[in-house]
Amino acid sequence: MLAGPNPPFDFFAPDGVIYTRMRNLPASRINGAALEESVVADGCVIGSDTRIERSLIGVRAASG
Repeated sequence: MLAGPNPPFDFFAPDGVIYTRMRNLPASRINGAALEESVVADGCVIGSDTRIERSLIGVRAASG
């Protein structure tokens, strides 16, 4: 549900505080992939012909 269009928790709301540790990773690179209702973390590489649906992709994940 977090990757849907109206998640029950809004990560971008100014009143919702999320505590995490800072990571100095590059932005994710997505090459010719199709993503639908998904959240991709920093430092990921998602290759061509990859289809990702309704997913949360963690830090430094990689696909074909």
